[in-house]
Amino acid sequence: CSSDISDSVTVETWPDPNSIDYTNLVTLYPNPMYSNDNQMYVIIDTDEDGSAVIDIYDVTGRLVIPDFHTQLSEGRNRIGVQTESMTPGIYIVYVLIDSFDPITKKICIVR
Repeated sequence: CSSDISDSVTVETWPDPNSIDYTNLVTLYPNPMYSNDNQMYVIIDTDEDGSAVIDIYDVTGRLVIPDFHTQLSEGRNRIGVQTESMTPGIYIVYVLIDSFDPITKKICIVR
């Protein structure tokens, strides 16, 4: 009895780490937020210790909050960012976590 083993074996290729969508690592809360809240949270879920840099831009590309550096611990990290200087509008939150590709999220501040 001869059979071809290749018919019963499945080979899966693991995705390239650089092609994985890491945008789920970062959540903004509350979103939308009210202009009188004065603080938003950047929530970063990570499976190891590390660091992050957060920049916040308005829709014209003006840097509103530059180079907010923070250390991360394994698990869920909640980083409070003071927003009292931000007027109602849409902002882009740019997060760079160690060696990951940059992650961008939008946040809306309403009256």
